[in-house]
Amino acid sequence: MPATTAPTRRKPGRITGSTGSTTYTRERYGYVDEGGEVTNIALNYIKSWNGKEYYATQFYTNPECTIKADLVQESQTSRTYKTKNPVESNVTLYKKYEPMNELMIKTQINGPSDAQQKASFAITSSNPGPNFTIPAAGYPIHAIPAFQNTQMTETGPGDYTWNMPIQSQVFRFYLPDQTTFDISQNSLAQQGYKTYYQWDGQVRETLSTGDIVIPAGQSTLGIIYAKGPYIKQNIYSYGKLPDGTYVGLGQGQASAGPLLSVDKAAVQTNYMDFNPDITGPAIYPNITYQGKQYVYADANSAQARQPGYYTISSWDTLKAVQAVEPGANNFYPASQTANYRLNGTIHLNTYNEMTFKVKDVGSQQFTDVQNYAPVKLDTNDPLSSVAPAMPDKTVNGITYTLKGWYTNEALTNAANLNGTMAQDTTLYGEYTPAMKTLTLRSDNVNGNLDADAHQAFTYRITLSPSSQMSVTASSNVKLVGNNTYEVTLESGQEATLNVPDGTTYSIVQTNPSSLYETSWQAANGNGSVSGTNRSAAQQVVGDSTCTFTNRRTSPPPTAYDSNDWTPYLLMAGALIAMAGFLLRRRKG
Repeated sequence: MPATTAPTRRKPGRITGSTGSTTYTRERYGYVDEGGEVTNIALNYIKSWNGKEYYATQFYTNPECTIKADLVQESQTSRTYKTKNPVESNVTLYKKYEPMNELMIKTQINGPSDAQQKASFAITSSNPGPNFTIPAAGYPIHAIPAFQNTQMTETGPGDYTWNMPIQSQVFRFYLPDQTTFDISQNSLAQQGYKTYYQWDGQVRETLSTGDIVIPAGQSTLGIIYAKGPYIKQNIYSYGKLPDGTYVGLGQGQASAGPLLSVDKAAVQTNYMDFNPDITGPAIYPNITYQGKQYVYADANSAQARQPGYYTISSWDTLKAVQAVEPGANNFYPASQTANYRLNGTIHLNTYNEMTFKVKDVGSQQFTDVQNYAPVKLDTNDPLSSVAPAMPDKTVNGITYTLKGWYTNEALTNAANLNGTMAQDTTLYGEYTPAMKTLTLRSDNVNGNLDADAHQAFTYRITLSPSSQMSVTASSNVKLVGNNTYEVTLESGQEATLNVPDGTTYSIVQTNPSSLYETSWQAANGNGSVSGTNRSAAQQVVGDSTCTFTNRRTSPPPTAYDSNDWTPYLLMAGALIAMAGFLLRRRKG
């Protein structure tokens, strides 16, 4: 009988970086038969170091921790793992400890619930990194037994799904610092549930990636389930007056989602976040404000916009309170009790009569705006809500626009259309020419000689009429007199002036050169005209342009131009020098 050969012993080692270290230290060392399995691998656990919690990553087959080891759970109830494939060579497994923080999930039920109902959740991380993991076994730490048996399935890097019951419970996860993720769940609407998430002081019905970022320390995510019909509970309502004081309005009722929890720990929560169904008081009291009495009117009633009535413009906050107090009007029927306070904003219907007068095109008198009778403006409403629309007008080719609304006929005190009025008021407006752009351009072009692109020409621009004009110009233009401007331009440069439509202008080139012949072309809304001299006079009709073209020509042989006498002086100097030379030779 042949001898039995002993199996080859392979030496698997497993090492891990100690907390806070940049090197690996050996954690476990042993032997296993070739073709056997490495067993009893504890995949996840936590260490504390310098007051900080760290969790162990999954195992990897390379020191960079980028290639995951192929492990399987030893049994459905075990917290240990083994190698999936037989060992054929020495094995070294690596893991690291990463800083982590605790995320606590608190669920709360409001209203009737099914104890067996579960929700299917998914965590999706936008920045998982190579070592992100929420281990399936042994997590969450310190959870109730029912949840310890909940299996989390990894669907991708940093992405997990799991089911959990929706009873009021507390679960804990450990996640890497600054993990960013969202949580979604299957809809429970068919079972009559609504789900709300409370995080960082806000309540949301859905979460998006980036809504939750795990900060240092412990964080709590509240998941609140509510199932209708939601029981309405008594509320006592208050209304805020324009001076900021609150008056009592009476008892009503409200219900919504997780509204009105019996847990008074949520006293500071604004339950308006849950869009409550509000039933106001059956009878609202009359309110006296600044000596005037106002009667309540429903927002949809005929009286809602009539003087002497008030409406509730919005309900703003709903909070649980320990006691209900009377408002500034001392309105609190002793027979009524409530555990919640509802605050709203009161709209008092106090009106002022607004009259609008306008000075039309070509007119010197103010008249009422055509087909626009005086209107009533509530003291709380802005002027813009009643100001008439005043479209532009075109007269003789000139566009006119309303200058604005003013509180005086001199049109010097502009009315604030975003503001309100405290008394009957007449506003005044005037049609003035719309502002248009006049563009002046200077171009140097080749003629008999090449043009100098840096040759600069100066232009004087005079505008008419000269009174009551509001002109703005580009930065290269300077004011030299009453509605008179100057600008110096090289070839291809421009200057602009914003002037009233219909303005007449004249442009003169003040430093002509005999080396250049000058012409111009002007264009406006009526067409274009041109000339062959150094001055142009036209009208601005719409956005207008005037282009001066300076064409370089040969210097005239007899011309004397102050800009061009240098060549002649040089020639004269050369002739004098030659004459002196010849004279010296003769004397010699």
